[in-house]
Amino acid sequence: MTGRRTVLLHSWHSQVVPTVDQVVQERDVGVLFCVDGHLDLHITTEKGLDLLPTKLLRLAEERSAAHFGLRRVTGELPILIQLKEREKDVISQAEMHLATPFGMIGADAERVLEFAPASLFSDDRPVAGGEMLLTRIEKVVECYQRLFGVLIHPSPPQRLAELLPRIKYEDVMFDIDVDYFHETQSECYTPIQNVVEGELGHIAQMLHLIKKVKPPVVTISEATKAALDNPASAVNSFLMWLKRRGYSIEHRDVFDDDEEARKTLLLYEKYWRTVRKPLISAFRFDESKRRHHFERVKRETANFFSKHRV
Repeated sequence: MTGRRTVLLHSWHSQVVPTVDQVVQERDVGVLFCVDGHLDLHITTEKGLDLLPTKLLRLAEERSAAHFGLRRVTGELPILIQLKEREKDVISQAEMHLATPFGMIGADAERVLEFAPASLFSDDRPVAGGEMLLTRIEKVVECYQRLFGVLIHPSPPQRLAELLPRIKYEDVMFDIDVDYFHETQSECYTPIQNVVEGELGHIAQMLHLIKKVKPPVVTISEATKAALDNPASAVNSFLMWLKRRGYSIEHRDVFDDDEEARKTLLLYEKYWRTVRKPLISAFRFDESKRRHHFERVKRETANFFSKHRV
C-alpha cells in the first residue's frame, strides 16, 4: 500500500479490525483517527465469541467492540496489561483518537460509570446519578482513556477541524463508520434513533479533514449494500470525491446483499436483549466469579440458539 492512497470498504465495523492489523504490520501507523456514531468500546473475548454458532453472529457481536479490537492491534491496552491477558507483543504503538457525538457518550455514561471503579478517576470520587451531563461525559472520557488508551473527542460540539493539530502527520490512518454522519443515517446498518440536526457530524467536515491531512489509508464501514449500489447515495458521493482526489477504492468485505446481514442483526439483538443483557454484572477481577458468570452465559446461549434458526 506504500506510495498510494487507498480506501478499504467493509460492510460491518468489526471486519475492519483484521484489515487494520494487516496495515500496521506493513507500514508505520503513528495515529489512528476514528469517527463513529457509537463508542464501540465493549470488551469481547475469544471464549465469548466461540459461544455463537456462526461467523456472522460473531461479527455482529464484535461490532460493538470494534474500537476495543482496533486498540488491541494498534497499541497497548492498559486494562489487558492489568489483567495480564496480553496475547502478543503489538507491532504498532499508535495514538488512537475517536470522535463521537456528545449525546452518544452521554447515553453510555450510566453503564460506564456504574461499573468503573472510583480509582480510575483523577479525583477519586464517585459519580452521582444526578450529576451534570457535562461532568459525567468528562468522567467517561477519562475512564476510557485510562482503560483503553483511547483519546475521545465529543464531536459535535467539537469540530473535526479543531483536531487537526493532533492528527496531521504523515503516518496517520483514518477509520470511518458512516453512522457518524447526519447524511447517511438512512444508508447505514444501525441508524441512530430520533436524531436531529446538530447532533451528528457531517460529511463536508470529514472531506475538509481528509483534504488537509491526506491519510494514505482510509477504512470505511457500515454502509449498506443498497447504498453502495445507489449512484445517488450520500455514501457514493463521498466515495466519488475520494476517487477524484487520487484514492483507489478496494472492496475488502462487502456483503452481496443486505437481507442476511439484517436478519443476523435482528437475531443478535434479540439474543442480546433476552440473554446477555440480563446477565451483565459489574466487572470483577475475582477469577472464580468470572468463571461462574461465563458458565451461566454459556448455558443460556446454547439454550437460546437451540430454539432459534440461524
